[in-house]
Amino acid sequence: MKKIILLTVVTILFSGTVIGQENRISLGFGYPLNLTDHWLIDKWEKPLHLDLKYLHTKNMLVFGGGLKYSKFEVAWFRYYDSDKNSISDVTPYVQAGFNFDKSFVSLIPHVDVGYSALVTDIEIYNGGKGGFYSAVGLDCNFNLFERIQLGLGANYSMIFNKLDFNYEGAIQHDFIPKEDDIMKSIFVSLNVAYRL
Repeated sequence: MKKIILLTVVTILFSGTVIGQENRISLGFGYPLNLTDHWLIDKWEKPLHLDLKYLHTKNMLVFGGGLKYSKFEVAWFRYYDSDKNSISDVTPYVQAGFNFDKSFVSLIPHVDVGYSALVTDIEIYNGGKGGFYSAVGLDCNFNLFERIQLGLGANYSMIFNKLDFNYEGAIQHDFIPKEDDIMKSIFVSLNVAYRL
């Protein structure tokens, strides 16, 4: 995990010195909607999403990377109950996209790839500890001042990790467990960007 984060930082800094025409730092605060389906989870509650990224723009091309953090609390289905119910992920990633920059607004459609490390306090969790991360998204930032932008971002993301729980309790004989092989989420964030 530490090697992945270090490699991401080095790649970003190197790309800035080689191809950087305009650099910007962006901080996003988001509301994620977890779409992952698992029969033991009734719903995902108390979502939180933070995203810090550093982007370089040359003409219309954008390249950079960042570090995101997401957290949820699980509301269990009727077969199980526990106060230990949080699942979070830390994800270093690289980003590539296009920058459509007008006088008052910037539109940036992008693709992200990286690795997500899962952290949970759930005692019966028996699934993977992380997996490959990919996302597609669109950022729309409005120019407030010469260097400061404020806008919204929307992403659809996937973590190639299967949730699994070591549950040994009884269930109804006619109940059919359903679970996704991939963790999926959609999130909308409020972005504050600063042009360097």
